[in-house]
Amino acid sequence: MINQYSFGHITIDNNSYGHDVQVMPGKVMRWQRAESHYFTLDELEQIIACGIADEKWPKYLVIGNGHDGVMRLDQKIEEAMADKGVIFTVAKTGEATDEYNKLEKEGKNVLGLFHLTC
Repeated sequence: MINQYSFGHITIDNNSYGHDVQVMPGKVMRWQRAESHYFTLDELEQIIACGIADEKWPKYLVIGNGHDGVMRLDQKIEEAMADKGVIFTVAKTGEATDEYNKLEKEGKNVLGLFHLTC
């Protein structure tokens, strides 16, 4: 569960992080991209292949695109999520953390990717 988010800082399951994170219930990993404010489909596929998600693709994907929504997404991500049947949400990180918590509380298979600044 995400306990708290503020610009540049997130607390998950009472552990604090000062870097972007990938989150599944019970798992937290650093989230790094080639470009800080741009996220590609190739990078998303790498996250899935590296095993943060328990299954090949999560049923839900929540992306926090920054405090002010500055991070952009490759247009191919939305198309790929539709093709794979993944329910996909992109929002400013504060709103995205709320959505992630709601889905986790409902027991959903959710992957959260949160950009903490900008």
